[in-house]
Amino acid sequence: MPAGRPQGGQASGGAAAVLDLLKKVPIFQLLSTQELASVASRMRLTTYNPGDVIFHKDAIGDTLQIIAAGSVKIYLPSEGGEEAPLAMLHTGGYFGELALMDGDLRSASAMALARTAILTLQREDFLKFIRTNPQGAASVFQSLANLIRRQNAQLYGEFFGS
Repeated sequence: MPAGRPQGGQASGGAAAVLDLLKKVPIFQLLSTQELASVASRMRLTTYNPGDVIFHKDAIGDTLQIIAAGSVKIYLPSEGGEEAPLAMLHTGGYFGELALMDGDLRSASAMALARTAILTLQREDFLKFIRTNPQGAASVFQSLANLIRRQNAQLYGEFFGS
């Protein structure tokens, strides 16, 4: 079970800062300011202490996390207790975006490295946003398509050396 401490209700403090953080998440980059505000209103702020596990590999993935302050290690744990670090993320970093789309199991674990404040968006709230904001949904899908195209181009370049 995650060790985070929810900070009341919505992520309301510093609305402009929350919008700036959301703009850094590729799937939200094409949303209007009004649509970003709608997404922001659905987010919750949780704080973690150093060493707190945010989630474990193979747990149900149903949230997107955006680091408002602090740092997080994404890693693969082994059965023997060793860890293979995958990424070190800091303020403005995000993880769990695929969980919004499919709700599948987590492919890695996440741990706070410092006192960390994280904005969390639940999959259920994201799906409500998609259902009630058709233009916002189209923008999210366009952003996803752009991401896939960029990744395909990167793979092509790595494979064919161009």
